[in-house]
Amino acid sequence: MYGLTKQEWQDLVLSVNVRKANRRLNPYNAGLLIEKALKTTTPGNLSAELNFKDLTTFDKIRGIAKSPEEFGALIDWGNRRGFLSMSTASELLRLDATHNEVLKEIFKKAIECELTKEEARQVIQIFKRSKKSPLEAFEDALKTRPIIQKSVLILGSLLSSEAKKKAEQSINESGMRKIYAIFARRFPDISFQSFKINSPRFSLLLSDENEKLLKKTFDPLTVEEGITKTLEGI
Repeated sequence: MYGLTKQEWQDLVLSVNVRKANRRLNPYNAGLLIEKALKTTTPGNLSAELNFKDLTTFDKIRGIAKSPEEFGALIDWGNRRGFLSMSTASELLRLDATHNEVLKEIFKKAIECELTKEEARQVIQIFKRSKKSPLEAFEDALKTRPIIQKSVLILGSLLSSEAKKKAEQSINESGMRKIYAIFARRFPDISFQSFKINSPRFSLLLSDENEKLLKKTFDPLTVEEGITKTLEGI
């Protein structure tokens, strides 16, 4: 239907206008399917078919497809540590950053600082009413916090086919919990605030202290090499 396979259409239908816990796709992948479907129909027809009351939320999900690909798996429907909520991401995309690398840096900082939707709006307001860069606007918005809480987000890729295969086999929530438990046992002194593997990529959110400890634990390997070898051994 609308240029989508039967499976893609089912996934899309079961990802919008349903309870968050039952959604098959994250906002980024749902947005990609919406963009694909719109090659054969209009926003009005497609939104009505998906039971949207108007185009507001439909357009927001569609717009998430413009996010940097590396962060697609880290955009969630709601607030969750180590992720960017769809509402926050949607606001930040209004920056319309000239360079994609700038937008990537903004998204990374937003996850590290657990930026809220309201704070994202503040970033936009500062950016639009001043001559400051997107990154400067971001830093100015954070200054309104009583205390700036920041973590370190590590983005990387799995380097072997064996590690990618193990990750693909554990793509569901129960599989990820199993991997998380294994990593917790193997690295008992390191506390992961968030741990996400979306083969072939992975993301880790840690405190500054734990990030340094992780790098020291893997030394002389890089974090990418260390994560890859750990997954290979599962």
